[in-house]
Amino acid sequence: MEESDGFDKLDALIDKFTNKMETHPQLCRVWINYITIKKIRLRKIIRQGEETLRTLETTDDIPLHSIALLYMIEKYTNDTNA
Repeated sequence: MEESDGFDKLDALIDKFTNKMETHPQLCRVWINYITIKKIRLRKIIRQGEETLRTLETTDDIPLHSIALLYMIEKYTNDTNA
C-alpha cells in the first residue's frame, strides 16, 4: 500500500499541530485526534479496496440491487451495534 503523498501531508499537519501544543493545547489535541482517526479509517478503506480488487479476479459481477441490499444490511448491523 502506497501511503506517501496524502499520508505525508497528514503527518505534516500533525507535526504542525504538535508544535503549537504549548500555546493551544486543546485545539491541537482535537485536531491531532481527528486527523489520526481519519488516517486509520482511510487505511481501512484502502485495505478493503485492495481486498475487493483481489476478489474481483475470481468472482462474477453482482446486480446493483444486490449491492444496495448488502449495503443496507451492513449499515443496519453497524448502526445497531454502536
